[in-house]
Amino acid sequence: MAVAANKRSVMTLFSGPTDIYSHQVRIVLAEKGVSFEIEHVEKDKPASGSD
Repeated sequence: MAVAANKRSVMTLFSGPTDIYSHQVRIVLAEKGVSFEIEHVEKDKPASGSD
């Protein structure tokens, strides 16, 4: 997790375009007021930074 300017943690949520579970998590986090960033990933695309 990263630390924002206001010293609160920011969660990174990895999400695919058809991932229903990450969508559910986004709803809950938004309702609870939790800060998060969305990292969009694709099933067939390799992760950046991997060799």
